[in-house]
Amino acid sequence: MKLKLKAAAAGVVTAISLLSGCSVMPFSGKAPNFDSSYTVSAAITCDRLEAKATVTRVSADEWEFEFTEPKELAGINMTILNGKYSASLGDLSFKADENSEYAQLPEIIAYSVNSLSGIPSEQLTHEDGVITAETTFDGKKTVITADEKTGALLSLKCPYHKLSVEFSDTKPYSSEIPDEGGLIQRKTEQ
Repeated sequence: MKLKLKAAAAGVVTAISLLSGCSVMPFSGKAPNFDSSYTVSAAITCDRLEAKATVTRVSADEWEFEFTEPKELAGINMTILNGKYSASLGDLSFKADENSEYAQLPEIIAYSVNSLSGIPSEQLTHEDGVITAETTFDGKKTVITADEKTGALLSLKCPYHKLSVEFSDTKPYSSEIPDEGGLIQRKTEQ
């Protein structure tokens, strides 16, 4: 009788799991190359700030954020190059204070995305074609999702900083300098 009761309970738990779509599984495949160069559209929400930007990852050490919305930020380009921050608006260029809220947003995004290539495949999870990775920025949890096949970024969430980013329209990076055209693939150490 006890054996039948245990078998019935196990069957109910299995059925509920299957019906609820509970299919988050450890990722067992080969992770996409997260260390490539690309341009992606980003809808950024940070507390009350809502912004849109075109984000270009030239390399792990070089990022560009070209803000298009809101109107107060439209046209501002923020660059992170070898850990140094700068901003420009047309011909006006200046160093950005890395502790300011506006500089911190690109820093969180760049640092978190750069850390993806160092996360072992077995620490990733996947569900319905989406890879989920957990990393940290300044000791605070950040969750990033990406397309399982292409590695294209889908979202980034850093609850501590009230930051949420939705990514779309990923394209390979092409330099405007003729000799540097095309997608730049950085080799990762394995």
